[in-house]
Amino acid sequence: MLMAGGSEIKRTLIPAETYQAVCFDVWDLKWQKSGFFDEQTKKEIIQHKIKIGWELNETFPDGELAGKRYRIYQDFTLILGEKSNLENLISNWRGTSVTPEERKSQIDIEKFAIGRNCMLSVIHKTSKKKNEYHAVGAVMQLPKGMMPMKPESERETPKWIQKLIDQAQEFDNSESVKDMYEADEDKIPF
Repeated sequence: MLMAGGSEIKRTLIPAETYQAVCFDVWDLKWQKSGFFDEQTKKEIIQHKIKIGWELNETFPDGELAGKRYRIYQDFTLILGEKSNLENLISNWRGTSVTPEERKSQIDIEKFAIGRNCMLSVIHKTSKKKNEYHAVGAVMQLPKGMMPMKPESERETPKWIQKLIDQAQEFDNSESVKDMYEADEDKIPF
């Protein structure tokens, strides 16, 4: 929750705990700047990103959002590989590793994730500017016998996510994209 007053913005941190959660949407953020730079060219690496959103089984206790579920979001590079965060997420979430055959045939992330329940660990981190924020620490499959939740949120693209999509980089089979996919997996930051 964001509350503006004067020049200060107050953010409500989700308590750092483990929650039952359900994925309510996945957004294609398209090609985004990564914050990482190629060692040889010194150019910023551009990666195809997605954002996954979860609702938690905990609600805001008061304020404008009182009674509504907490939401948490995480960005991932849209690529599967043994070292990719997305593949690690999928493997932990479903309880089985992604196979080489699945990497070749690809996994439909929206079909896999939306409506799927999990246990989600929320952690607190501190930014370079010394601001504390919450993040997804880990995602695990739902334990046997636990009743799944249904998403309460409608699928939509909030303005703040649309703004990210609008800022996406455009490519037309450029060499930098080709090079990124052909790069050594050890050098791709994700």
